[in-house]
Amino acid sequence: MSELLELVASPLNILWVLLGFGFAPGFCLRLIVLLYPVGHPRRKELVAELYVIKRPLRPLFVAEQLETALFEGIKERRKAGRDKQERARAPKGLRSSIRRARQRRELENANAEAINEIRWLWRKACVDTPLSPMVYTPSGPSRAVPVVDHVSLGPPVKLIVKMRSSQTLADFVAAAPVIASSMGVAEVQVSPIVQNWVRVVLVPVPTGDSDE
Repeated sequence: MSELLELVASPLNILWVLLGFGFAPGFCLRLIVLLYPVGHPRRKELVAELYVIKRPLRPLFVAEQLETALFEGIKERRKAGRDKQERARAPKGLRSSIRRARQRRELENANAEAINEIRWLWRKACVDTPLSPMVYTPSGPSRAVPVVDHVSLGPPVKLIVKMRSSQTLADFVAAAPVIASSMGVAEVQVSPIVQNWVRVVLVPVPTGDSDE
């Protein structure tokens, strides 16, 4: 027993733990996402997802993202490079069409990024309520969050959420004030759609109150 305690308390072992589970996952992932072209939504999405995952699983998550980025990220970067070259060679009229298409694509990417941020905020907010009970899996305990099936950016933002088994509309209504506070909105309105599905409306804070 004393040998085990000495092993755990070893400064070198503590350093390896800090590097392996504290510094290295975030540092390595921020390098990996650079494989995606500038402005690609996965650059921010992956970093945000990392800090939702339990710490012991983060090194495995980062390793999986390296494999994905080596194929998808480089492919997207090459595609972005080809698009840039084609825009440079295109006639003037075609350049205008390409510019409008690029603006539409940038808007779509911005919307996709916003939707992912909303999904992450929803998950983070629900963890602080009874809507996310603790479940036990082979990899350890985690929170089971009601799944957001669809996000409409509005305004106001609307979510289509699937209730977990045994959950009721009253459970969501009771959790609404906590979710609203966590997500930074004035109010969360919940209404039923069909069995096991609810619509969640995120009522924004009035402009005049946002600075107070």
